[in-house]
Amino acid sequence: MDRKIEKKYWNKKRILTISGITALILLVGAAWYFTSGKSRLNVEAERLTISEVKKGSFQEFIPVNGVVMPVTTIYLDAIEGGRVEEKYVEDGAFVKKTNPFSDYLIRI
Repeated sequence: MDRKIEKKYWNKKRILTISGITALILLVGAAWYFTSGKSRLNVEAERLTISEVKKGSFQEFIPVNGVVMPVTTIYLDAIEGGRVEEKYVEDGAFVKKTNPFSDYLIRI
């Protein structure tokens, strides 16, 4: 005594699929409609500058205020305290291996 169970034509999956496709079509249509028109910009005639086109160097300067922060910060501490008795090389000087005090400077 089996009886046939009829499937519903408008089930939840079908309704969600149709509404999703419709929403996608409406979204594409709205994007096309709002971006396809002619755009205008009204500018006063006194603000326009018309001149001859010339070849030359292009220089642009944009003043920007800001704070520069380092990516990493490394703090150096002395293992033992002490005092400076002799300065071998000035700060920022280039040091070569042939310098007389290079063995003091290159050691780590």
